[in-house]
Amino acid sequence: MVGTHKSNKLIDKFCRCIKAVKTTVRLRKNPGRGGRSSAAESAAFGICTKSVLQTRKKTLFKARCSHRKNQRRLLKVQSLKKK
Repeated sequence: MVGTHKSNKLIDKFCRCIKAVKTTVRLRKNPGRGGRSSAAESAAFGICTKSVLQTRKKTLFKARCSHRKNQRRLLKVQSLKKK
């Protein structure tokens, strides 16, 4: 699903969601080993996976929302497995 017009829209929605949630999420006082920023990013990935991807019956396989010069954004998804 990488490279198509539809996936570009999904990447945009997913990355915007992570950016918005990461700034607004409220964490517990003791986040653990990773520090506050990585805990906020982990929480944002979980929330956005649930709201953006699972509503489209997809789940996260690999993601990168980097805006560096030489790196492109990447979102690989797979179908949600039924039990």
